Amino acid sequence: MKNLRALVCAGCLVGLMGFTAVASQADSQNDPSRPFDSMLIDGIRSSEPMQTLARDWKQELTFDNFSSRAKNNWAWVKADPHTVDHKGGFDTVSGVMELDKGQWKLIEFVGDEVSAADNPDKAFASWKRDFRKHHPSCPKEIFPDK
Repeated sequence: MKNLRALVCAGCLVGLMGFTAVASQADSQNDPSRPFDSMLIDGIRSSEPMQTLARDWKQELTFDNFSSRAKNNWAWVKADPHTVDHKGGFDTVSGVMELDKGQWKLIEFVGDEVSAADNPDKAFASWKRDFRKHHPSCPKEIFPDK
């Protein structure tokens, strides 16, 4: 499970093609009736770390406390994954997604090393700086301050 946790924390979330109207700095709270939220959640669910978790738990995953910030073809996402029956759950995951060929793809989750650091705010700032260095087209506005 420790390796799976590291795998889950190693991924990131993707952008939504052609959804410029919602691609703003505004936060989106969990609302399954919103197509944008559903497409992002589907992207998280289809990521390799979440597929591995679903296979291990032998159940489909659902997500509580979903929120997102998007701009252009990039999105910051945060959610609490758990099994449909709520018997299996996982710590909150957050990361970056990018819209690719009409599908939101997870690019990278924020790793456990950030929350476990002596100074998580400093560790997150470093993670964000490194991420943006490798993905310069990702807008800084999607990221939370901390």
